[in-house]
Amino acid sequence: RGAGIQQLDSAVSITLGERVTSPQLVRAVAVEEFRNLSVDTVSEQNWLPAVMAFARTTIDDHQLPQLGSQLTEQVTAAFKGDAAKDICLAELQKLWKQYVQVGEVERMPIQLAVVSGFVDECKGAGPMTQFEALALFIHHFRRALSRSTTFANTQRAVLAGTRQMENRFVRERWSNDDQADYYTISRDILQAAPSLFSSFLAQFQKLSPSDLKRFHEQVFPLVRAQLAVLATVDQRTGEAQYDEQALVRLRRMIRDMTDMGALRQQLVSEMTEKFKTRFGITKIPAQFTPEHVRSLTNSTMYLANMHSRSAAKEQLLGWYLALQINGQWDAYRRGEPLNPADYLTPDNAKAVTTLMRQREQLSPVTAERLHIDGDRLPVFQTMLQTETPNIALGDVETIDVRLGNVIANLHTLEDLDLYPDPLDKQRMHVLLEFGSKPVGTVAAKLYRGIELTAAEQMVCDRMQAASLSPDEVKTIWQDGVKALAVVVNAVRLIEETNAPAEIDTLRGLLQPSADVVAIFNRLGEEFKVTSGAFALTQDLDYLDNIIVKRADELTPEEVTILQEYVGKIRAQVLKLQAVYDQIKTKFGNTRQAQSTTPNELLRTKLAQIDTMINAEAAQQTITSTLTHDWNAIVENIRECLSCTKQGCNNDTDLTFGDSNKFFIYSHTEAQRKGSIADQIVFFEPISHDNGRQEMSFVLDRVYGTCTPFILTNHIVTVFKKYRALKTRFPESTLSILVTDAAMTTGGIAKDQLTARLHEQFGKKIEIERTEAEVDIAQSATGDHYVEFGGAARTAGKRKINGLVIRILDESPAIV
Repeated sequence: RGAGIQQLDSAVSITLGERVTSPQLVRAVAVEEFRNLSVDTVSEQNWLPAVMAFARTTIDDHQLPQLGSQLTEQVTAAFKGDAAKDICLAELQKLWKQYVQVGEVERMPIQLAVVSGFVDECKGAGPMTQFEALALFIHHFRRALSRSTTFANTQRAVLAGTRQMENRFVRERWSNDDQADYYTISRDILQAAPSLFSSFLAQFQKLSPSDLKRFHEQVFPLVRAQLAVLATVDQRTGEAQYDEQALVRLRRMIRDMTDMGALRQQLVSEMTEKFKTRFGITKIPAQFTPEHVRSLTNSTMYLANMHSRSAAKEQLLGWYLALQINGQWDAYRRGEPLNPADYLTPDNAKAVTTLMRQREQLSPVTAERLHIDGDRLPVFQTMLQTETPNIALGDVETIDVRLGNVIANLHTLEDLDLYPDPLDKQRMHVLLEFGSKPVGTVAAKLYRGIELTAAEQMVCDRMQAASLSPDEVKTIWQDGVKALAVVVNAVRLIEETNAPAEIDTLRGLLQPSADVVAIFNRLGEEFKVTSGAFALTQDLDYLDNIIVKRADELTPEEVTILQEYVGKIRAQVLKLQAVYDQIKTKFGNTRQAQSTTPNELLRTKLAQIDTMINAEAAQQTITSTLTHDWNAIVENIRECLSCTKQGCNNDTDLTFGDSNKFFIYSHTEAQRKGSIADQIVFFEPISHDNGRQEMSFVLDRVYGTCTPFILTNHIVTVFKKYRALKTRFPESTLSILVTDAAMTTGGIAKDQLTARLHEQFGKKIEIERTEAEVDIAQSATGDHYVEFGGAARTAGKRKINGLVIRILDESPAIV
């Protein structure tokens, strides 16, 4: 507290550094560092908290300490030039060299432990690539050498070799870029095994900077790929584990290296055999790129977390990986002819060939359905599969939008897929039906042997608790239900505060009458019927100021009309703010549940909502991307479909190999990794009540940040794709269908969304309400996961309501 860790003396710093051994402690220190931080310029006196704050601006992670909007703006401005970055790198290098010269692993000063640990928590440092390379190396250096499995002689060898390399950097004046290459290579090898790194160090000491660069470009990608293939993921910790014998072989290859070309060939030979054994892949690229390694890493992670894992699903994932590393994923998505035998073992190729035949037969993307000539379908598919981004400046989140986002995310706590444990599912089902208080009363009476009322007996029956002993009742329905009861109480805040109705009331008040529009227009304000949001985003004080300062231009009746308009809005805004504050206060009770529940999915979701509730409103640039990129999907898809965790429906992600299934994700300008929202889009045949049939981009529900702006930007992104296709194929019968599920989670009503879209696209589009029948095509690769209009994991026809969007043209409707 107070001056911060940068001002600590050496002895205290080392003592505290020995204690900072977990991400939780690193975050706790960061919270204190940010508490009273103000950054005008970056100097040797404040570089450490400043660079940590800058790293925090590069990632949207609800579990990391939050920066206020003012500090975010200060830090972003301070790091615009190179001067601040150079100061931070020089100071980090100074701390690191001092530590290495001491030569004792455990005696790392707290400044070094915290800044390197926090950069790791932030998944990097944004554009500060040289700083990031060193910081991440320091973090993994300490972790690897502190493991109980790392022998003392390995520690000594690594420390001595590292000290020699650091002295060499100074003596030979290596550039910061060359040093960054070394740190990047070293980090990945250290993560696998310190003993392997000691062998690398012996070789690195023989390499010049130019040789190291050549090693980085030609050999290291193969080493990384080899490590990715060897890795298995520990489902408990999420960390990679390696077969010791395989690492010993790799270590010998590195130790005995006399020629880079020979080592490269040896690695390729080893890789070929490993791919064949693990994934059934027989063809691998001659040169491995970072993108290949990314695909390998993601496939390994997804395989470890896959729900209902089976030989057939592993076989399919192997096929997807073969396509990615051989540059054929896009061709596969376009439906181009591919021969699995060129890439897979005979048994795997036979199974995949059958699957591809079924996939072609089941695909809904046909010339007949699109109403285009058959010979033009390949061109249509090429355009359909092209990735489409859209960049927009987000709205300042007004109180109704912020509250709507919180409500949408509170409702996700009701999703039983968030509770993998069958007992938790049962308990949540009962708690959601009856509430925590009646369940608690019944449990208390059963424990004490007190007779139940008729109403309580009904609750008891749902609990299936009559046959339980008092101790079992206490374990299952008292102690075991505490965290879940807190969650249910949080969900019930929506009903208790009547928040959705209060939001609707505000949005109704925002719509100005014809009189209000006419008066403001006469005063020179560009007001119209759809300008309701103006009253919040442009500040109620601004409108009050107009009424007061220009009262002499208004009649008494007009003043009254405007004052009533603004006054009613202001009163309702205050009411919503009170509701928001009430939810914020009561949701604070879930923090204990966050710390005690073993359910990682629930813990992550609660932390996300907690951060969302406590975050400051800010305007930011958002990029939304419509894609079929496999790596983007694996890294960004959320909740029960998550591949980075054990999502209980994530096996359905294998159907993203189908040509008619897409993924939208949004991220902020500062983010290099991760996303703030995502959504699935199906391209399916739909039929309307009037007999009209067409192929439509159907938007499912939004996950993550659920705001009207996010949903609107997703629709605009899809519209860019749709408009490009209609321009090239004007005869095609296409549309966009925004389902009620999408609008509900996006926090916007049909009328409001219609007004937004007309404002965005003008009058050259038609938007109408529809009750449509969507025919979800069966997939040859498994179940889909569809959250509108029917059972989630079923294909076939389902009735849904929503808004259909079309470009106005002269093409006849197809009936």
